[in-house]
Order: sequence, then structure tokens, then C-alpha cells
Amino acid sequence: MINRIKKFSIVLVAFIITISILYVIGMKFNMPLLVFHHRYKDYSTGSLLPYLIAVVVSIFVVRRVNSKIVNDCT
Repeated sequence: MINRIKKFSIVLVAFIITISILYVIGMKFNMPLLVFHHRYKDYSTGSLLPYLIAVVVSIFVVRRVNSKIVNDCT
């Protein structure tokens, strides 16, 4: 049970850090692909690319954590 909580917290932290870094880069260097804009009246939205990248990073983190756990158990 604690392993699941540890894995989930590691993945969640990786997800949040990745999104934060990408949004900061997008705001700092004025990259519209990395910034999420939402306007109610225009119905214009921005990019969801940071979320997709964060999901991919989280998947790699899960695989890395799982391989570390398997290697530690042997």
C-alpha cells in the first residue's frame, strides 16, 4: 500500500514540476505552444501541449520507479 502511495506521489510531483517548467518557459520566452490561454467571450483556447508532455514524462517516471523497485527487491 505504501509503495502505491509513494509511486503516485512521485508521478504527481513529476507531472506538476513538468507542467510548471513548461509554462514558465512559455511565459518567459513568449512561446504560445507552451502557454495555456482561455478566453470566455472569444472561445479561444491555448495549447495543451504541456499537459501531453507532462503525461509522457510521468509515464517514463513510472517505468523508472517500477524498474528501481524490481531491482531493489532482487
